[in-house]
Amino acid sequence: MKQKYTLSIADMHVNVVTEASRDTIDKIVGMLDRKMREITLQSKKCPKSEAALLCALEFCAEKLSMKEEVEALRESVAAKDKEIASAQKKIANLEEEIAKLRAPAEKEVAPATVEVAQAPAVAEPAAEAVEEAPVSKKKSRNKVGSMFDLLTFSDI
Repeated sequence: MKQKYTLSIADMHVNVVTEASRDTIDKIVGMLDRKMREITLQSKKCPKSEAALLCALEFCAEKLSMKEEVEALRESVAAKDKEIASAQKKIANLEEEIAKLRAPAEKEVAPATVEVAQAPAVAEPAAEAVEEAPVSKKKSRNKVGSMFDLLTFSDI
């Protein structure tokens, strides 16, 4: 909703119709008023109309500079996005290569897993011996094999 404001800038009154909020208008007027007073204090012979033009030139120059900076930042972001995409492709390729290298290794590991799975079947008689040990109240060491000595708990 457009509203009408009466602004006072460097002791000059201006009527403005805008959709901007009062806070935004106050910030803009404050910046412009300070800049115009600064210019008129530096040069006593500078009329307010010239000070207004100098302010307009300065703000336009800042705006142009900021546009150029924004464009440079956009280009930088686009370049970084390309680098990220390239790095992600490299990561995907390396992950595929790792998967290919692991596949044969997993096939070789599978028979060893079967042997380990058979090991508890051998250890079951040892478990029975452990149960018998407290009944006879003798501490005897189970002799399932040197590989399983650490897995028996009859010494405890």
